[in-house]
Amino acid sequence: MPEPAKSAPKKGSKKAVTKTQVHPDTGISSKAMTSRLAHYNKRSTITSREIQTVLTLNILRFINVNYTNLKYEVALLHKKQSLEI
Repeated sequence: MPEPAKSAPKKGSKKAVTKTQVHPDTGISSKAMTSRLAHYNKRSTITSREIQTVLTLNILRFINVNYTNLKYEVALLHKKQSLEI
């Protein structure tokens, strides 16, 4: 049996958007990160050493952000406790 003909896409219809996983706290995908790094270095490829450097810097940034948030929360807790006394 012949298959029914498919209708052409309607005017104004939109394609499905595919989302990619991003690194936590950076908001950038791994492909975008490597592409940007290669662009900065004016080369089409990057080495494993450069990838390791990027990951190290991101981990240090993540630790710093969490440490800063923790210090802020502890200061708020001390302030709250001093007001209760």
